[in-house]
Amino acid sequence: MPHNQFSNAIDPTGWTKNKSISKAAAHAAAQMLFDAIGATGQISVQPIGSDDVSVLSKLSVGAASAYVKSYNAADFLAVASFHHSQNVVESVVGRELFTQLLGVSDVHRMVVFLDLAKPTVKEQMLVSDEQTLARHIGAWCGRFTSQSRSHDTCYENWHEFLEARFASNSTELEHHRDFLESIPVAPFVLSSNQAMLANFVMSDDGDLVRQHLPSFVCKPAMWELLCLSRELIHQNPDADQPLTVALAQGWATHSTLDRVDQKIIEKLISIFCSLTPPKGQSHKQARRDRYVDFHNMAAKGKNQLVRDAFISPHFESPLERPPESDVASLRQQIVQLVDGDVDAPRTAPKSVDRQQSAMAPDYRLASLCAACSGNCCSRGKKNFAYLEQHDLVAVGQENPDLCAEDLADLYLQYVPEEHMQGGCLFQAAGGCTLPRDLRSHTCNHYECSWAKHLNEQSKVAIGTQVPTLFVAITINGVRHFTQSENT
Repeated sequence: MPHNQFSNAIDPTGWTKNKSISKAAAHAAAQMLFDAIGATGQISVQPIGSDDVSVLSKLSVGAASAYVKSYNAADFLAVASFHHSQNVVESVVGRELFTQLLGVSDVHRMVVFLDLAKPTVKEQMLVSDEQTLARHIGAWCGRFTSQSRSHDTCYENWHEFLEARFASNSTELEHHRDFLESIPVAPFVLSSNQAMLANFVMSDDGDLVRQHLPSFVCKPAMWELLCLSRELIHQNPDADQPLTVALAQGWATHSTLDRVDQKIIEKLISIFCSLTPPKGQSHKQARRDRYVDFHNMAAKGKNQLVRDAFISPHFESPLERPPESDVASLRQQIVQLVDGDVDAPRTAPKSVDRQQSAMAPDYRLASLCAACSGNCCSRGKKNFAYLEQHDLVAVGQENPDLCAEDLADLYLQYVPEEHMQGGCLFQAAGGCTLPRDLRSHTCNHYECSWAKHLNEQSKVAIGTQVPTLFVAITINGVRHFTQSENT
């Protein structure tokens, strides 16, 4: 390949948070352009956009250009997403659909596509026959989803799936409940998370071509069809019925997945287009969804599938025998609190609060705490298990025959043979060894930021039995996966 001059737009440091690629990656992509069409000249890179795992750049070599999708090699989810993309584009149908693919680089974690330098489908809508375009879109989606291996899903029907996806539009969905519950949700396949008409162009042969590679997520096989249908029909509201028919015809003709009656596809498109789109997905939510995909694609059996994921830190410490001096200090603190020898208000919480305090938390909140392994408990030793005078007064009222020393004995019998080094004396390998009715009001009621996020941002109301994945990450980046019960 002839020598190429780099412009100053190249970031020499590699895949970084300022959304660029390394010179080595740009050289490799330029080599692909040269091998394909003989492109030579000055090399420059222009960042276009990014998501939570990848960046999209436009690389120019002289007058020719290519789209480079690069993934962060240091990110666990980005590497998994890269391999998903690689599997898609290198499949038999993928090679038929992504004809502008120049190459895939394992070294640089990137996928490179030739820029066809044509107007996008969205730009062409004003001069194209909309129904012909709709059939092309339906056909492309049908062919594309047919190439991907299908995966099990824990959603039984379309109502369940759309209710989770459009949680804020439950009233709109209620009008179609009977129909949607009668239709099994389509098999889940790797689908685009950027299903937009602006990402497609028409080739010289009149075929629909993706201009660059999306990031792939696991969604029902019709997901991309539904998203593109909504955009097309919203652009042409007066032609919604013929466009819906054309989209469904294109899909039904070219999809090799389980056959669905065309009329059912048409009704699904109509319902989907009538729903108010949810707000844009946050970075945190995108990460959660990718963990769900990663877990479900590797799951063995429906009982292992999850619908949601939450992320927390993970406290990791070796086990040790509780130091006798620490046990003695805890005894002394309990006795002093009961006898009133420390400066603390001698007021017990209301009995109703005490009863609520002893209740087991929601199953997912308990699972989150278990996955975390007690990050907040790690400070429990120096705070004497967070016990305060009102906690011990309440326990004393429930056990009126016990003196201060007896109450101390009541607590100390639950000190395990081994506890987390440096953590609370009751923090054992399996969690807190104290019964909930002996724990402090603080321990039973405190919610860290991750617990609050679970309660406030959950896709479904807390208390609903939704199979959930919990990802706890240590300070060194080691991930621990646990799963709530699917009951």
